[in-house]
Amino acid sequence: MAIRTRHDIISFRQIPLRRRLRDGLKRLYFAVYKLGVRLGVYILPAHYYVSEPNIIELKRTIDLWAKPSAMSGVHIDLDEQIENLRRVCAPYEQEFYSNPHFKYAVNQPFGAGRSRIFGYIEAQVLHAIVGTTNLPD
Repeated sequence: MAIRTRHDIISFRQIPLRRRLRDGLKRLYFAVYKLGVRLGVYILPAHYYVSEPNIIELKRTIDLWAKPSAMSGVHIDLDEQIENLRRVCAPYEQEFYSNPHFKYAVNQPFGAGRSRIFGYIEAQVLHAIVGTTNLPD
């Protein structure tokens, strides 16, 4: 610990109380944040720079954003999507027929939800997409 001189004490007293309180609160918040991280909880400020949504604000303003949209500029051709699924999945149909890997995975003790991220059909499509993707060896 550094030895404080009379000049340090006088300088400290010249810092406005509001500034000292704000700095103290920042230090306290950071200490609580670090404790939360150790416990697996992230405590974040409600600020537009934070990437996580403020769910309280979203609920309060639901009438502003939760309404049907024409989605102008978004072109959806369901027939084309079905044809793409057939094109991608058909070559791998014998590999995922009856989904043995999916059935094995959902019966493993991976913990809550881990083995159930994909449903039965989603697992088949994912299998085919990974098969069609050129991954490095």
